[in-house]
Order: sequence, then structure tokens, then C-alpha cells
Amino acid sequence: MSMTARRNFLWSFVIIGIGVMMLLLALDVLPTGIADIMERSWAVLLVIAGLNMLFGERIRYGNWLALAVSLALLGGVVYLGYINRIDEIRTENVQTLDPIPLGDHIQGVNVNVSTLNTVVKFEATADVAKVIGARFVGSKASDVNISVQENETGIVNLVISETRASSLPDFNDVGISELVVTLPAGVAINDLQFTSERGQITLDFRVLNVPRFNIVSQNGDIELYMPFAMTPEQNMQGDITVTQGNLMLVVPSTIPMSVLNAPADDERREMNLNVYQVLLEGSNVTIETDGFNAFQIVVQVDVPRGTLTIKAPEELTH
Repeated sequence: MSMTARRNFLWSFVIIGIGVMMLLLALDVLPTGIADIMERSWAVLLVIAGLNMLFGERIRYGNWLALAVSLALLGGVVYLGYINRIDEIRTENVQTLDPIPLGDHIQGVNVNVSTLNTVVKFEATADVAKVIGARFVGSKASDVNISVQENETGIVNLVISETRASSLPDFNDVGISELVVTLPAGVAINDLQFTSERGQITLDFRVLNVPRFNIVSQNGDIELYMPFAMTPEQNMQGDITVTQGNLMLVVPSTIPMSVLNAPADDERREMNLNVYQVLLEGSNVTIETDGFNAFQIVVQVDVPRGTLTIKAPEELTH
């Protein structure tokens, strides 16, 4: 009698839950991702029924065990579904900032970019033209805002932000996006701030003047190409954090550079000792070129789970 009561109670709970879900779907009040999962996961009811028949009268609280196992199975399937789609290239959403010529009165550019699951490339104009632009191609689940404003002192502020209305997007919208940011080679990039949740990042500063930058990547590799020539008056200071991923710095052997707070494990560091002199001082690593007493580039890095690689341009195979 009590066993039947427990089983009936379970099915009453399940039926009420199904009714509530169907009502919410009909009213279209659920976030897109949750509604999509519910529409796709009706087959879990068959699993619950089968496990309930298997365990319900054989194991104490077997009906609740059936429900728990079914929900865990559903969670695992949903997780695998998102993981399998997360690296698919999405092209449904295109946002473009057509190249904007900057007047001679422009004194500098500030850049602030934040992205989600996006492959990002910062590149310079082909010459010293004062042009700025951007192009985003990705998922329609992403809301991308691109704005350019000039202040009264002749500084241009470029802000690009990628957000998502729902943390659980529709299965059909899951995937990786691409963003290319074009920066002017003829104007100083006074400050560059960039944060990324996930995705490969390439920053090409070879012909850019970027005195200050801060790069944060939660998951993904970073390739940073330093200027191939700097005047004695120029200098760069930057902070780079790669929570889960690798960092490669490409710097000419003629540019004196200091790298601070590099990983302490020598086996995780790849350097060309024929080009750079490596001085170990506590937790810091200093890379300098013979003949220089001052550093033009100072970079503080945090790569707790990846490899720091420092190369000269001539070492690259691509």
C-alpha cells in the first residue's frame, strides 16, 4: 500500500511538472535556451517510465532513484550537446563598423573590447592611414554593440561589447564567432583594454603604437606580435592574463623587453637562448638583448595553466 502511494505520488509530481512546463511553453515566457531544451528532451519521460518499472517495486525509494537518474542523464546530454556545438563557426549575425577615416586633429585612440566565445584579431591598417573599423560575424544569440565617439580633446573611444540575453542560448545558436578590429597605424592607441571568455586571440602590434594594454582571456590561446621597430622615445607597458591557455609573445631581438611574473616551471617555458639572455630572479623572468640598459617593453604575465613562449619573428614558420 505504501509502495503504491509512493509511486503514485511520484507520477503525480511528474504529471504536474509536465503540465506546468507545457503551459510555460505555450505562454512563451521561458528563455529561448530553456524552451529549446524542454522541446527536445521529451524522451526523458520514457527513461523515467522505464527506470520506474525497473526499480520502483524492487528498491526502496526506487521511483525517486529513477527520477534522479533520468534528470542526471538529461543534464549530461544537454552538456554534451553544447560542448559538441561550441566550436562550430556561426555566421548568422553580421555587425560591421565600416572603416572610418580619422582627421589630422585626432590625438589618439582608446579601445575597449569584450567578447564571449569569439575568435578575435586586432590588426593594423595596411599603411599609416588613420582609419578605424571592425567586423563581427557570429551567432544571432550574441548582442554586439559597436560605438565610436570622439571627445573634446581629440581622443576617439572605440567600444565593442558582446553580450548574450540568455546564458543558455538555443542549440542552433551555439558556436564560435569571429571579430576583426582594424586599428590606425598613424595614431597612437593610448590604451587598449580587452577581455575574452573563450576563443583564440591574435594581437598584431607590429606597426602600431600601443603604450598601454591590458589583455584578459579566461579560456583560449593568445598570440601577441610586438612592434618590429620602436623609436627611442616609445615604450609599452602591458598586463596579460591567460587563465586557461597558452601565451606566445613575438618580439624582435633588437627590442629590449622585460617579462615579469612568468611561470616558475622552466619546462613550461620555450625560449631561444641564442637570441635572448634569460635572468632568473625569484619568480620573475627578465628577457633582455645585449647592449641595452633600459627596457622599452615591460609585460607582466599570468599564465597559471599554460605555456609562455617567446620568439623572435624570424623563428616563426607561418
